[in-house]
Parts: sequence; C-alpha cells; structure tokens
Amino acid sequence: MTNGETLFQALGDVREDLVAESAAPPAARRRTWLRWSVAAAACVCLLAGLGSLAAEAQAYQEAVAFFEENGLTPEGLSRSEIKAVYRDITTERFTYEKTAYVVANSAGGAVDGFELYQNLGEPGSAADLQAVFERIRARKQSGVHYEICYFSEPVGDPAEGLTRERSEFAKYDGETCLWSVPLGFDYAADWTAVTDGFLLWGHNLTSSSSERTYARLCKIGPEGELLWKQTMFHGFDDEYIAAVLENDDGSYAVISRGDLHYLVLSQYDAAGRELSCCRSEVGNLGIWNAARLGEDYIVLLGNNSLGQEQIVKLARDGTLSDAFSYGAADCDYHIQSMAEFGGKLYLSGYATPKAPEAEYHSRRDEIRTVLDVIFERGGWEIESAELVKLLRDSYTAVLLVCDPGAGTPETFYTVPGCMGAGLTADGRLQWDVERFTDAYFSPATSAFSIASSCQVTRYTFDADGMLQGRAQTGEETAYYR
Repeated sequence: MTNGETLFQALGDVREDLVAESAAPPAARRRTWLRWSVAAAACVCLLAGLGSLAAEAQAYQEAVAFFEENGLTPEGLSRSEIKAVYRDITTERFTYEKTAYVVANSAGGAVDGFELYQNLGEPGSAADLQAVFERIRARKQSGVHYEICYFSEPVGDPAEGLTRERSEFAKYDGETCLWSVPLGFDYAADWTAVTDGFLLWGHNLTSSSSERTYARLCKIGPEGELLWKQTMFHGFDDEYIAAVLENDDGSYAVISRGDLHYLVLSQYDAAGRELSCCRSEVGNLGIWNAARLGEDYIVLLGNNSLGQEQIVKLARDGTLSDAFSYGAADCDYHIQSMAEFGGKLYLSGYATPKAPEAEYHSRRDEIRTVLDVIFERGGWEIESAELVKLLRDSYTAVLLVCDPGAGTPETFYTVPGCMGAGLTADGRLQWDVERFTDAYFSPATSAFSIASSCQVTRYTFDADGMLQGRAQTGEETAYYR
C-alpha cells in the first residue's frame, strides 16, 4: 500500500450492507402485551388471527431477549430479521446472511486471529460463525471487570464534618463484587494489568499549596491481595505518575512528571524495590502518552496552551535521545496514542487544517475553520447536522506507520471526517476511530465552544500491517473544544 491510501480504498470491493454504518436506531427493547377478551360467540377466524398475532409477538420477544442475554446487537435489523437471526443461531445452522453481520458487529471485528471477512462481503463458514458466537456469549455471561472505587470517610468529631478520601480496587462479575482491596493512599488515578496482577498509581491529597504531593504506586495480586506499595521520593514538591509499563524481565518502568518541568523514569523490580531513577528537564510539557519501543520507550509530551507536541525516545536508563514532531505544509498532526507492533511504530491521531502562524496557539486552532464559517454568516446559531458536516470537513483520522529508529512515517492510513484515537497491540493491532455524530455550538460556555458525541469504529490489522476488518464497537465518546 502506498502512502496516502485511505482505509476505504484499502477495504477494496466493500459490501455496503455488511460494513456500512447503519443510521437506523437499535431495535426497540420492549415487551408487547396483547390483551383481549373473547365473547362466547366470537368468530373462529378472529380467534385464529389473534392467536397468530400473539404467537408472532411471543417469537419476537424471545428473539429480543436472546439478543440481550448474549450481547448481540440488533442495530439496523428489522423485526423479521431479528427473529430470523435468532432462529439461525438457536438451530445452530449459521447460514442466514444477516447472522454474519450480527456476529461481526457484536464481536468487534476479528476474534482470536479469526476474521469474519465482513469487509470482503463473504460470511465465514457456519462453524466459524458458531465459534465466534460462543466467544461472545461467554464474554457476555462472565461480565468480569475491574474498577477503582472512591469513598469519603468521616474523621474526628462528626459535628465538624471532616472527611478523608480513600480508594479501593475491586473485581466485579456483572454487579456482584467478587473482591475489593484498600490501596493505602488517598487517590488512585489509573491502573494497568501486568503478567501476575495489577499495578495502580495515584497520589496523596493535599489541603494547601505548602504540602507536598507524592506519587504512590502499589501492586495487587490476581486474587485481590495487596502485595506491596511504594511512595516515590524524588525531591519534588509535586510529582504524579503518567504511565507504568511492564518490561520483558518482569520489572516496571514508571514514567512520572516532577514539578511540572521534569520527565522522570524510575525502574522497579517485581517486589516493588526501586532500581534506578533518572530525571530530565523538558520544560512545561505534560506527559500525554507512553509506550514501549523494544528495550526502550517513547513518550508523547505536549502543552495545549502553547500548541506544542513532540515525541521523545527514552532509553532504559532514562537518557533522552531523539525527538520527533509531525506535520505537513497544509495541516497539523495531533498524536493521540502510540504502540509498537510488528517491529514498527504506530501513531494514531488526526489532522486539521494548518493554523495561521501566531505567538499563541491552543486547541482552539483545531476548530478555527469551523468558527470562521459560523462567524462569517453573522449568526450565533447553527443546526447540529450542519455543524457535524463542518467538523467532518475539518478532521481526518490518521494512522502513521513509522520506522522505530528514525521515527519517519513509511505508510499512513486516513479516514476522512474522523479522529484517530486509541491503539491496542495484543496479537493484532486495533485502531479506534471516532466519527462525529451529533454536535452543539455554545460560544458563551467557558469550558468549550463546540461539543459533540462520536461513534467508535475499530479497525484491525495483522502483524504485517494488513487490514483485517472494520466493526462498530457500540461505544460513544465525548468531544469538547
């Protein structure tokens, strides 16, 4: 594939009924109750008709309940198609043409290296579809997930109304809590799964600017046991952890920001002992993202207010080396996520029209062309549909495939009217793309001028960088500028 080819071109001869985003709302999830009274002399044909309606209603409700129970999406299907897919699956035929569509969209694309070929318009075999459906059902029925929980506890005399914050990490199966563990520090900011458990990080809460903010780190075992916890003392008045990455040898790289000007790399062994620490002054740049790059790391730094953004390479010992930035003569690139996959560096982001040169830049530059259109009309109101079109005309999702050494793009994929979002590399590369669906203009709101909701589409690539599939995730994200 040559530079500049769009994903739509890469998909080749696409069957619209299998991959096009449906504008139809989800099938109504409601129960239809049919009540009637039959007089003793009711007509036999009328009874037969009512009986037929009742049977149809019952069959439809059984199908809808089956979809809900097994996490299948009815989006874009008619009432009769929902029933047909239900019969096709429960009879284990897996031959109805819409079944492949439902399974593909419910699974989020390829599952465990298996592709549904929805982008080629060829449904998988009945055995393949059944295998993917069983995975969907197992995932839905387990419902296992993890989350951070926050609590406020009274401290001292209840009349004084003083409270103390604390965080817990919990495992749930559906709505049932299987276990929870107190973390031993006030505020937990984020967590990541590692080979033998979970790492969580956060910081203590302060009540005045004279108090120091210390970064906190802890490890939780797979059954909810607190294995160790650490407080980071690196000589800063304010330090927070931005990312934690697991190394191949089982140690952990902790990337933090100190006193708003330092990039800090600390190495910890599996038992929580600090092995090394290196700090580098990078100026007033926040740590937006980080990923492994072989034995080293790449870190995305930026400052929205100053319009600055760059990627730096960080050696295992904390030494800073190359710095990359991306752009073109007619557009600005905004990097959102990074991942190493198949020996290449993948960067997800989006392109917007080039902002005019100025001493002061901000994320407002992204929507400058949109605002110009609105203000030039002399009005302060715009319909959602028109605003969505303007946003789609101004944004292009971009996936850069770069040489990991030089950082130079070798190939790039684009999706017009969208923003590139998260990247996940685990056996295959998954690229999330956010598409504007409903927008709102509010110039008098201090927090934003334009807000929108976005639908997430997930593109899947194999280890050679070949596009495997595209599927709707059913997720929605929020956009504010």
